[in-house]
Amino acid sequence: MYVVKAFIICSLGASASVFASDTADNFHVSSFGRIVAGTIDTDKANFHGYDDDISLKTNSLLGIQLNAEATDYLSFTAQGVFRTNEDKDSELDWLYATIQPKNNLTLKVGKLRTPFFMHSDVIDVGYAYHWASPPEQMYGAFFLFPTFEGIDATWGYSGENYDSSFEAYVGQHSGEIKRSNRITDYNVDVLSGFITTLRKENFEFRASFHQGDVSLDIPELNLLSDAIQSFGSFPSTVDALALDSKVNVYQFGIRYDNLDYFAGLEWVTIDPELKTSMPKIDTFYVTGGYIFNPVTIHLTYAESKVKYSDFPSELNQALAGMSPSDPRYTGLLQSTYGLNFISASRNVDSLKSWTLGARWDIRPKLAVKADVTLLDGAENETAMFDSIKDGFNREAMFYQVAVEWVF
Repeated sequence: MYVVKAFIICSLGASASVFASDTADNFHVSSFGRIVAGTIDTDKANFHGYDDDISLKTNSLLGIQLNAEATDYLSFTAQGVFRTNEDKDSELDWLYATIQPKNNLTLKVGKLRTPFFMHSDVIDVGYAYHWASPPEQMYGAFFLFPTFEGIDATWGYSGENYDSSFEAYVGQHSGEIKRSNRITDYNVDVLSGFITTLRKENFEFRASFHQGDVSLDIPELNLLSDAIQSFGSFPSTVDALALDSKVNVYQFGIRYDNLDYFAGLEWVTIDPELKTSMPKIDTFYVTGGYIFNPVTIHLTYAESKVKYSDFPSELNQALAGMSPSDPRYTGLLQSTYGLNFISASRNVDSLKSWTLGARWDIRPKLAVKADVTLLDGAENETAMFDSIKDGFNREAMFYQVAVEWVF
């Protein structure tokens, strides 16, 4: 990654004279923004930063993108996003060089958006899609890596009545997860993926596979693992407490749009090899709408199923055949309490939702949206809610109004 950063810096320096000679033609600035107001109809829980008071902070943002062309084959892109949500960093999301040695081959080197989903590249540009916010079950998934530092290559091919592209990338990423007032740091030493897209007439098909070598930083699990390992006879439990795992992500999407109406679905599976600290997530949405220009009416169903693996029963089996006077008994019993506590505190974010929404394109590059979403989760799970109070049945109505623009 140091090589990647050095390449961009050196290339920028080498191209400075080119930019200076013709700034107006070679330097372009664009921007996008969104003001989103949202609330839920209960005071017994929060949902992704929203409670029963109207909030403008959770998803409102302003983005600025700079593009500089050094030559016909080399350009640079930087994009910064300023967020009003204190739990989300305002940062430089994109910083990369683009090299185009051939018309159908594009190479990007630097900090890039990870292309997990159909809307990954425009996730912050609300004007680009019909929802006030895309389905949280997928686009707010528990464990995904929004950006990476590395290299991306895209090769495109056009046939007589179709267009296709093949994309591959490799890099690394580090970040943190914020859930239930807890922050967990993680590193992805090697993150890679392959994406293929086919566009034929009014249809678009997309399929992708991604893999990351993930390391979590959870000190209490390390301490519990060390304690169990000291007994020397419970390898399966020690392995289950490991914080390093490969995470595989599978995605498929299809969309039809004839400018009068549209329909689409997207399915994603996030499948860690070790499912005790990181869950397996199966999620999908189905959406459709009709366009009464300049108004769009749409309906979306989304669902996520989240499942962790149980810890091995080695400790319980050992305790069942052990006398309380055994010097190991107390330590093993406390370790069992620790495993039970971890199991009980894991977020299980299975959730079903229905969203009915409308979009009004007031003028080119300016739209107003309104969504109402029924959230329906299981009572014994977190169901993507947090700050949950007693008596909350994991059902709520979620309301959003958004103003979106690009310029």
